[in-house]
Amino acid sequence: FLSHAKVLHLSYVPTNVTKKELSAYFQQFCTQRRDVEGSIEIVKSADGHSTERVYVGFDYEAECDAAWGEIQSSRGGIVLNESGATVRAKPVGEKKLIRGRKLSPRSERSQEELIASFTEWKNEIDPEDVKYLESVGITLDVIDEAFTAARRNNPTFGMEDQSNIGERLYEKYEQGDHFRAFVKDYIEVLKDVVSTREEPGLKYEAMFMADEEMEYSLFDHEEARIAKLREEYHDQ
Repeated sequence: FLSHAKVLHLSYVPTNVTKKELSAYFQQFCTQRRDVEGSIEIVKSADGHSTERVYVGFDYEAECDAAWGEIQSSRGGIVLNESGATVRAKPVGEKKLIRGRKLSPRSERSQEELIASFTEWKNEIDPEDVKYLESVGITLDVIDEAFTAARRNNPTFGMEDQSNIGERLYEKYEQGDHFRAFVKDYIEVLKDVVSTREEPGLKYEAMFMADEEMEYSLFDHEEARIAKLREEYHDQ
């Protein structure tokens, strides 16, 4: 098995026991809501009939160990529904993988950790870059809004960036690394495209003919526009 930390094998499972009933029983050992369809496999014969054997997967080894400990205290058997039939269980032994690799355990973070993760980007940028950007009017609150929007609205930098090995769109990134790379690239681009009255940059200069005198009214309009936005959205 590749997609679970540990797996239990159940035998003598009544044919009328459903995946939902199995999930309900094992939910007491799990910290997260169980995946009813993806974490339980009812073994069936070639003609589609139940063989009374079931595999139950767990995202964390500790969850499987807790379930197995409870089953052992019941002398290796459990009752799943009103039929009263005793279901036997045992852990599934792991074998060395010939190819591929096992998925890593699911990440688990508290609400406080999740909220804090939205500001962790500050640890990825040089303080000198922050000082420079603020000196040209690009403040931390503006950058924070951009990165928060990217995390919330773009799955590439949100849930997909936290996916396990084997489930990621970009396997070259470890968990969280894609967003970190985006932060660094974003800051570098910001520095490259900064345009000020003192140093307008080649793009701004290209708007004028070689012998034409440059005028800077665009900067006045931009300063007024930003001031209005700040008054409307930040100074309330």
